[in-house]
Parts: sequence; structure tokens; C-alpha cells
Amino acid sequence: MAGRIEEKYAYLFVDFPPLGEITDKTRSENYARTFTGGVRINSGMYRTSKEEEEEYREKSLQRQLP
Repeated sequence: MAGRIEEKYAYLFVDFPPLGEITDKTRSENYARTFTGGVRINSGMYRTSKEEEEEYREKSLQRQLP
């Protein structure tokens, strides 16, 4: 019984593998897939690189409020 608990513990607390950079090719491949519960991801609307994040923030700060 103790072995099963340790095995489950190992699954719960394992580190995620490093993610590679998301390129236009990756986005187009992901666009064809269905991600449950992820409307933004399903639409290909996600930022990954620091440059994309900064560009989004700059555009957001310049947007007119309603």
C-alpha cells in the first residue's frame, strides 16, 4: 500500500517539462486541435514571447476606455 501512495505522490509533485517556444507553425497546429475549456487557446489567442507580451501591453495602454 505504501508503494502506491509514493507512486501517486510522485505523479502529483513532478515538475513540468520545459516548454518550447510557440511559433506560427505550432499555433496553426494547435488551432486544428480542440482544447476543452480554453476559448482563447482554441482561437489561437495567446502570447508566448516577451516581445509579444510587451507589444500587447503597449497597445492595451494606448486603447481608449469606453
